[in-house]
Amino acid sequence: MADPFESSKLKIARAREHVQDLERRISGFVKNNPYKSVVEADSKSIDKIIHKIKFVKSLPPILTVVVGEAANSLREALDNAGYAVAVASGRIKPRHCAFPFAGSLTEFETNALGRCKDIPQEIVALFARFKPYKGGNDLLWALNGICVANKHKMLVPCAIAGAKAEAIRLFTAVGEPFYYQWIPWGWNRAKKEVVFAVTNSKTKVECDITFFVAFDEIEIVGGKPAISILNELIGEVEGIILAIEAETRCRFPAAF
Repeated sequence: MADPFESSKLKIARAREHVQDLERRISGFVKNNPYKSVVEADSKSIDKIIHKIKFVKSLPPILTVVVGEAANSLREALDNAGYAVAVASGRIKPRHCAFPFAGSLTEFETNALGRCKDIPQEIVALFARFKPYKGGNDLLWALNGICVANKHKMLVPCAIAGAKAEAIRLFTAVGEPFYYQWIPWGWNRAKKEVVFAVTNSKTKVECDITFFVAFDEIEIVGGKPAISILNELIGEVEGIILAIEAETRCRFPAAF
């Protein structure tokens, strides 16, 4: 007999492939040196200069497509699991078996559960334990946010310090004083840059950085590495599917 949850498992496998594709594409983007070191005069002091890392290339639009495909595969895996449960319980062509994402606990209790009324109450109770709403399982709730996000505001390049302060090397003429102020790393989203030091003109600064692609204006996951978040979501969704399958096997063994 065919596995009722095969479709969900294939969707999860497909999401993994999308994340691997995303990793390859980001790696290729980084190898093309999308950022450069910039030195600018400090408008507040003629004796000081500002050192920054600035991105000069835009993220390839295909990256947002790949992220969207990965997220949608995971959401579809959950919806397909709901359909599998409804069919296993004896429903013929069930129509109301979507996974009940919601914006809050109140919305979950008043509206979302209506979207899965073709699913047995015992399984709906299991869905409730996953807390797929904001304020419950925020990571799971964010999955739905990624799926519906404005694709033009989904991703942003980020740079962070790749090492401790001691990895920043200072050079100045022998015997000449230098001024150096290390600046806490903070990504300027609007300018796509990060200032890391202020010095005088006699000082040369080198800094190692780490580059990653983060979610942009998506609540809960904004500013966090897209690949890490997607991998966390894969694990989360896979665990939910396994739990739903186990409960379904227990209550409707004839379907397997």
